[in-house]
This record gives sequence, structure tokens and C-alpha cells, in this order.
Amino acid sequence: MGPFANRGSERVPGYRLQFLNKHGEPTRGIDLECNDDAHAIMVVEEHLIHDRMELWQGQRLGKRFDGA
Repeated sequence: MGPFANRGSERVPGYRLQFLNKHGEPTRGIDLECNDDAHAIMVVEEHLIHDRMELWQGQRLGKRFDGA
């Protein structure tokens, strides 16, 4: 299974990527199934491009991406 969570799956995704608007407010998010922070960050950097994003694991902020 890839890193993007299958909503019909019984597995609970450990990470959530939040896309932010220009005011830093979340506009939408996607769940990711990754082994650890390094894997989650790699997935985001390789597959997803957006100006502003935040990677969360539960209530813990893993990394903020401020865009290019």
C-alpha cells in the first residue's frame, strides 16, 4: 500500500498533511500512512507541491513547509 491512506482501510493513518491558505489557515488535508517522520517528510517533498503545508502526527507538528 502506498503512503496515501485508503479511507476504506482498517489501518489508521499516522500522519496528516494540512494545506494552508495565505493566512496560514488550513484549507484541506490528506492522511498519510508512513513509518516515521523521515518517511513522511520524504513523501511530502517528493510527491506534493504546495506553497504552505504542515505535517502533523496526531497533535504534534512534525514539519512546516513554507514553499519555494
